[in-house]
Amino acid sequence: MSSEPAQPHKIFGPYKLLERIATGGSAEIFLACAVRDGEAPPGLVVVKRLRGDRCTERQLRDSFIDEGKLLGELSHRCIIELLDHGEVDGRPYLALEHVWGETLDTLTWLCSERKKQFSVNAALHIGVEVASALAYSHERTDMNGAPSPVIHRDVTFGNVMISYDGRVKLLDFGIAKADDRVARTRAGQVKGTMFYVSPEQLR
Repeated sequence: MSSEPAQPHKIFGPYKLLERIATGGSAEIFLACAVRDGEAPPGLVVVKRLRGDRCTERQLRDSFIDEGKLLGELSHRCIIELLDHGEVDGRPYLALEHVWGETLDTLTWLCSERKKQFSVNAALHIGVEVASALAYSHERTDMNGAPSPVIHRDVTFGNVMISYDGRVKLLDFGIAKADDRVARTRAGQVKGTMFYVSPEQLR
């Protein structure tokens, strides 16, 4: 359930929230645009903000802020781009590039409904692009050139966006693992979506 009722064209800091796209356990996501030119990135953006009823939870807040810091240091054609970040009335937010398209989850559901299959070329293209994004994040280095990998830990069909012109974008680094994160995973705790968790994590 959403932390508050949907309100079309609600003003949130420099953004006008046009439509709620999704609500999760800790955050909500909106299609948005700048209130006034020059105050925020031009055109449509996606605003992800911490839910109002979760803002006082330190672990969630740290994790959300960490996600913005990580995305700000990653620049790859297949990773969603961070355009802006900040805080409004105590609620941290991320402004992300808007991609016209569908998640891989939605596309596979549509194929199933219509009794269709991805072509081999399409499946290979998606796989190669996601692998390219993961290889880039795994090979991340710090300012001194030392290895500082970012491990996504939640590569699900719902976190892969396919644009209508065929571009592939990896979304949601909210539970990614990195040495410089403030929020830490407790020893023995497994993070991720069960059906997508690697055998190494399960063991």
